[in-house]
Amino acid sequence: MRVFGRLIIVGALAAALAGCAASPTDYRSQREVPEGPGMFSGGDGGFTVIRDGRPLGGADADADADADASPGDAEFREFQRFQAYQQWKETARETGEYEEFQDWLRWQEYRRWQESR
Repeated sequence: MRVFGRLIIVGALAAALAGCAASPTDYRSQREVPEGPGMFSGGDGGFTVIRDGRPLGGADADADADADASPGDAEFREFQRFQAYQQWKETARETGEYEEFQDWLRWQEYRRWQESR
């Protein structure tokens, strides 16, 4: 028993000496925003969406373009966007993501059915 007690004391002293020899670390609160690029931002902190090498405009860019164009051009541009959407919708049906989405919809319907019973 005396040997076991001495081993504990020696181990505690070794741990204390090792702890004193360590260098301190800088404390960083988890509530602060970390430095550097984020998940959606680049190195400068900006958010950019790029398609085909060109930056995408949001709804504001579309509204500005429609305001500058004549009413016929705006309708034609809207029709082109609608055609592109229809084409995307048809091609997206054969993808795995679409099938997964359909499974999710069926699961949601099943859950509503279970809750209503």
